[in-house]
Amino acid sequence: MKKIEIIKKAIISNEEKIAELKTKRSKVEESKTDALSRMYMQYFGDCLVNDDTIVVSDTYCYFKRFDSDYNYHKEMMSISVRPSSWRDDEADKIETSYYSTSANNEFELKRMVLIGKVGQVILDFQDDIIAEYNSTRLSYKDEISNFNKEIWALEESKRDEF
Repeated sequence: MKKIEIIKKAIISNEEKIAELKTKRSKVEESKTDALSRMYMQYFGDCLVNDDTIVVSDTYCYFKRFDSDYNYHKEMMSISVRPSSWRDDEADKIETSYYSTSANNEFELKRMVLIGKVGQVILDFQDDIIAEYNSTRLSYKDEISNFNKEIWALEESKRDEF
């Protein structure tokens, strides 16, 4: 086997390992998102009506409702559980985000009701939500971190060797 073929084979093998690790990491991240979704539904599920949905990312929870005027699920508000500083690992506050409008149609009036209900849940359970959020993230942190380290090591070896 020629040297170039050996190098190509090693590169392909390395890339396959990286892709496999990224797939495994994605599955763990999906599990974390699912766990966070269940947690948010536990606290905010009673605030939702009809076809409302909660869409969860790592630090955000978006509340959406179908708007027949625009024919899509429109974001009504979002909350973000986060630390006071980007240097901190653990969240210690909940931030809300919602838009202001002067429209008085049924959709917007019902959206205001949702905002009030979510606000009440936050007032009543803020410490519990933050604690459960931190616990959930912590339970996945090491596994995701280990995948990241393995991926970075393979990517670094790929650069160094070739």
